[in-house]
Amino acid sequence: MNESANPAALHEFGNETRGLPPDASARLRAHAFTVPGCGAIESMNLASGATLCAYELTR
Repeated sequence: MNESANPAALHEFGNETRGLPPDASARLRAHAFTVPGCGAIESMNLASGATLCAYELTR
C-alpha cells in the first residue's frame, strides 16, 4: 500500500459485495488495489478494510 504515503491519496471504498462501480475509478484515474486474504475468505468487512488503510496511512 505504498500509494498511501502520498498526502493527496484518496481512499474510496465500495460496497462489501460488489465493490465500486466500474466507472468510479476511471473518473478519478485511480489505481484499484485489493487486500489479499488466505484460506476460505470470500470478502472482507468494509470497516476492516478501511481500518487497514488508516493503519497504513499512519505507519
